[in-house]
Amino acid sequence: MASNDNMTAQEYKIYREPKKVNKYGVAPKAQRYYDGIFYDSKAEMKYAMNLDLLKLIGDVEKWEYHTTYELEVNGEKIGTYELDFKVFYKDGTVKYIDVKGNHSGLPWQMYLLKKKLMKAIYNITIEEEFNY
Repeated sequence: MASNDNMTAQEYKIYREPKKVNKYGVAPKAQRYYDGIFYDSKAEMKYAMNLDLLKLIGDVEKWEYHTTYELEVNGEKIGTYELDFKVFYKDGTVKYIDVKGNHSGLPWQMYLLKKKLMKAIYNITIEEEFNY
């Protein structure tokens, strides 16, 4: 549209309507879909693609997406933690991966607390991946 003068009322309404943006800056669902799964972020989707490549070349036996753990201390439920990826390697090692796009603010602080609880309760060390 070259000018607002030539718009119909409906076109102008659409033009002026605020664009819907995800409050967390997450890409649209269609851009986060891979192999039958809608991932929480494009970074997680790319990480899953990489894991599938590692499966093809034989380094990774299998991987799981979004494994949930109960965080309970002295019989009191504190909350839950949803791990992004649990990766089983051919040599028998298991890695626990959380794909991170941002490491600041309250969400980061909450993640660090849950990471410590995972270590204390399950003796699981979570590794972060930032480069996806």
